[in-house]
Amino acid sequence: RELYAFTSQSGFSAPPHEYEIAQALVPESVISYWTAMRHHGVSQQVPHMVYSMVPAGVSLPRKLPREHFRFIRVKRERLFGIEGVWLNESRVRFTDLERTLLEGLSHPEYCGGFHEVLAAFREVLDRLDYGKIVDYALRMGAVIAKRLGWVLEQLGVPESVWVILHELPMKGPRKLDASGEAGGKYNGKWQLQENI
Repeated sequence: RELYAFTSQSGFSAPPHEYEIAQALVPESVISYWTAMRHHGVSQQVPHMVYSMVPAGVSLPRKLPREHFRFIRVKRERLFGIEGVWLNESRVRFTDLERTLLEGLSHPEYCGGFHEVLAAFREVLDRLDYGKIVDYALRMGAVIAKRLGWVLEQLGVPESVWVILHELPMKGPRKLDASGEAGGKYNGKWQLQENI
């Protein structure tokens, strides 16, 4: 309602990209999760909808086309690691590569599942900014930091990169795959239940 876009048949302009539409629906939103993974070239699968994070408290359109757009509410302090990208004549906001991967550890259900996230980490090991991703993980809390440390160790990243994540205190064990069922071997080093 009250939001219009020209189609390709109109002859006025090129039709808007679906990412542009998502930003127009909720201007404070940031393209993230599986959609951002695809944008960064770390997912071979094509998500069936556009995933965006939106700050808590921002109202969403009442008649949102839910089969095409999914807006996930997050705390305002979790809105960092954002970059602007030009699409057609619009600047669209995406989570950067490191932030996108950490959202995969936080909400793998919005990223194609934990194995898809793990495959994405493998794909980008040579272009990952380790200082940035470790800093981001520490800002996101102990659980994300421990999951990241586990992933980096599994992929053979030197201990000097992730040792600070290992030393971070955490209250009680957590699941490695946040969206998975409880179970699996307990990893005392990372305080994670390896439920994969």
